[in-house]
Amino acid sequence: MKKIIGLTLAALVVVAMIAVGTFALFFDTETSTGNTITAGTLNLTADVTGGGSVSGSKTGSGDGVNQYLTISDALIGDTGTITFTLANTGSAPGTLTIVSTGTSDENTIWEPEAAAGGVTNGSGNGEMGKVVQFSGTKQITTDASPIVIDLNATDPGGQIFDLSKLVDYLNLESVALSKASGTTYSVIYVITWNMPNPLLQTSDHYFDTSATSAYNNNMIQSDILNLGLTFTLTQSA
Repeated sequence: MKKIIGLTLAALVVVAMIAVGTFALFFDTETSTGNTITAGTLNLTADVTGGGSVSGSKTGSGDGVNQYLTISDALIGDTGTITFTLANTGSAPGTLTIVSTGTSDENTIWEPEAAAGGVTNGSGNGEMGKVVQFSGTKQITTDASPIVIDLNATDPGGQIFDLSKLVDYLNLESVALSKASGTTYSVIYVITWNMPNPLLQTSDHYFDTSATSAYNNNMIQSDILNLGLTFTLTQSA
């Protein structure tokens, strides 16, 4: 019995020594919690305004809402501007591209128009797109320094053009819109339109060349010119 008790006590002493020895070793603990990955943002804002002798009325406001101008009762001799301001308000750089469309619609053939030779009514059959004169610039800007570039600066054809050529120019656009802390990078397109007297029609889509001919002003009475633009900001590679 004494042997059993002695062995038991000895075993307890050994266990106690092992336990004390384990916690007596040096140790240090470091932690790293809260590691996160946050996605960046890419946000394009678009604002449209009108100016000139006929500025029109704007529909829509705010980020993500379709904004457009309605210009009514434009007359021979009127001129105006349509300004599109595009800004990257996100945290990542992007590339802005444009898909544009332009149509000229016949909207009822009034008696003076019929007398001038107008016979075809309906969508796509108007004459305004052929005779309204456009020019345009783009301004690539930060909060401090704008850079103004002719919209057709790389095209030697001319500086005043019709609706078809305006659509061509806009569809070629590709603009880098960076985003740095505290700075908004934007591009501003200013499209100037003009309905001079007399109206001219051009075969090469430029009005400041010799390829123009006189056009009966009455042919555009009540016609509707439609310009549609879709702006897309894509993450830069």
